[in-house]
Formats: sequence, structure tokens, C-alpha cells
Amino acid sequence: MIFHQNLKNKNLHHSIHKFRSLFFDIDFPQRTTQHISDPFKGSACKRINMFLRWMVRNDINGVDFGIWKKISPSYLSCPLDVHSGRVARKLGLLKRKQNDHKAVIELDKYLRKLDTMNPVKYYFELLVLSKNTRDLRKNLSNNLPKYIILRYLNLLLRQVLYKYKETDTNITLVNYLY
Repeated sequence: MIFHQNLKNKNLHHSIHKFRSLFFDIDFPQRTTQHISDPFKGSACKRINMFLRWMVRNDINGVDFGIWKKISPSYLSCPLDVHSGRVARKLGLLKRKQNDHKAVIELDKYLRKLDTMNPVKYYFELLVLSKNTRDLRKNLSNNLPKYIILRYLNLLLRQVLYKYKETDTNITLVNYLY
């Protein structure tokens, strides 16, 4: 298995790079190169990170299949896109403005502090927070005070943290929003 053989530095970035290299070793239409990204060319590799999440993680909801048992979820990177990136920045988890490989590394570093064994479990919550804040912005006036929006985000984040019964360290995130 390509991904299992190339584990380095507690992440799958080398594995993704190697997979892309092997995949394009054969004759292929040039247009297909855009569908498999390379982290070492600066890409956040959202699609492949999402695929790896599905194959490696196992959850009770059946979203993640968990059929690749030889790779630990601790090696996974959060699939970074516009939505998860926006919320991660608002929560102070990500400072970098671009959604690229460097941003993935920065977000990984923070999420691994929260949960070393399963850092990508927060991806869904970042998306939920993104959707709810978009709905909030659509339905309420632009003159809404910032502290009300932050309180709303705080309630959502508390629900997320309660769901996963996180430690006091993670409650610091909630307090940050006040």
C-alpha cells in the first residue's frame, strides 16, 4: 500500500506526494493532473485528505469507513477548504491567509495539540460552524454587534466540545470567543 509505506513526520504528506508521482508515471491525459494535488507543490490537497479520512477513520455514524487499518488516524491532515479555513481563522487556529500546504501544516499542528490520536475529527465541526455563521449572516442585519455573533459561535463551539467531552485545554477556545 503506497500510503502506508511512505509514512514520515507523523503525517501523510510524503505518501500523498509519492502516490501522485506513481499515479502519473504512466501515460495520462494532461488534464487529469489537476485532480490529484501535490502537497510539495503547495497544495492543501483537500480531496485526497478527505479520501484518506474516509478510508482511515472509523466513526459510529458511518461517514468514515475505516477500512485501512494499518494507518493510524493520528497521521491524517484536516481537509482544508474555504469554509474550514475561514472558521479556523476566526477561532484563532490558523493565521495564514492562504488555504495551501503551509496552512494545512499550521492547522495540523494546532489540531494535534487538541487530539494527537484523531486530529481530523474537528473537520466536521469546522464545517458546521461555517454553515451556521453563513446562515446567521444571511438572516440578520449587518449592523449586528460583533459580540452577539461571537456569542452565537461560542454556543455552537460549546456544543461541539460537549459532544466530544473535550478537556479544559479546549475550553480555552470557547473563552477566546468572549
